Amino acid sequence: NVIFADQTKTAAIPKRLAVTFMVNGSVYAKALVDKGANVEKPQDPGKLCYDFKYWYETDSTDPFDFNTEITGNLTLNAKFDPTEYTISYELNGGTLPEGYPSKYTIESGEITLVEPAREHSIFLGWTGTDLELVTKDVIIPAGSFGNRTYYANFKVDSKDVKVNLNPKDGQLDVQSITKGSWLPYGDLPEPIPNGENVVFDAWYTSEDFSDQSRINKDTVVSTEAEHTIYARYKFPVYFDGSDQPVDPAYVYTDQADKRISKPEYKPEKEGYAFDYWAKANGEEFDFTTEEATPGLHLMASYYRYVSTINDNVWVLEDSGMLHFRFVRYQFMISEGPSNKNLPEDFVKNGKRIYVDGVLLSEGQYNFGEGSLYVDLKDFYLNKLSVGRHDLRIEFTDGSVSTTFLVRERSKPSTDSYVAPKTGLN
Repeated sequence: NVIFADQTKTAAIPKRLAVTFMVNGSVYAKALVDKGANVEKPQDPGKLCYDFKYWYETDSTDPFDFNTEITGNLTLNAKFDPTEYTISYELNGGTLPEGYPSKYTIESGEITLVEPAREHSIFLGWTGTDLELVTKDVIIPAGSFGNRTYYANFKVDSKDVKVNLNPKDGQLDVQSITKGSWLPYGDLPEPIPNGENVVFDAWYTSEDFSDQSRINKDTVVSTEAEHTIYARYKFPVYFDGSDQPVDPAYVYTDQADKRISKPEYKPEKEGYAFDYWAKANGEEFDFTTEEATPGLHLMASYYRYVSTINDNVWVLEDSGMLHFRFVRYQFMISEGPSNKNLPEDFVKNGKRIYVDGVLLSEGQYNFGEGSLYVDLKDFYLNKLSVGRHDLRIEFTDGSVSTTFLVRERSKPSTDSYVAPKTGLN
């Protein structure tokens, strides 16, 4: 057998290079890579109370670039920075001076908490992290870690203050009480009003009863001198006779002007339309001129809703049809198949409405659109004599007319009053 020299040669084995990753002097990981190749970055190492930043070579502090070609054995070291923890404060109305400690790390030295201040108060101490009792002098030892929260505890630096009680238009056996300055008034005795249907409102520090001087149980006694507080009273005005409740109006007894606002809500009752708010004698209460008095109850007055329609009131030239309807003192002309624009034509013709042949001024009625609605105003109707009256509305191409009946207004009744029917011409 013949053996050729070149048959005994073996292929050259590529040299592999070692990359060692060190954490705090100990081997964290090793990698073998081909010369000229890149080394893969291992998983970030952890260290209690420290945050990993990057890997660096032994002779450098700069972050290692993992795109670098490896040309020889290499050692990389882990770079850590201490974790930063927060120091939070709940100051309970107090303040801290500038420069108070709000952050620290495990490498920080000993930290002493700064004492907070609050007006008219004495600082008692801190509660919170690692504290079982209220502690005035708190030191965070070196080597501590973790977020921390501390709560400031104060007591009010108060003095006894004599508070005189002036019941004004009421009766009270207690003449004065003692309260601590810069503490809440708390619960105060309530006087008994002298008048009927009057209730106690509140105590006030000022006799002019300004909103700022109103006292509640949490109001602070912000004076260190003897002072007087004053009782204020009010009375309710009730609105009754509605299917839905209407909130009462309250009037202060010391108000110079005791007029009240008319409720925005209009009462409702099935089968009736609301008319006005009536006094006990049945007369309408005038919200613009009359003043409220203690014990005032206003009752909703209604009228029965009646309407009549006659399809032969008026025929236009194009054979269109208009309808005329009367509801108490509201007249409505609704459009028929002619599609005539009644409000526009009414305005175009100069808004001509006649009662008993007399042209009305615009201040004596209201009109609305959709169909044409005409409302004769109360003050005008009140001037008309009792009996039947003629009403005519003119348009550019014709007119429509009816009669209506004026009766004496009776006292409010939820069942008996029925508006008169119309005679349609």
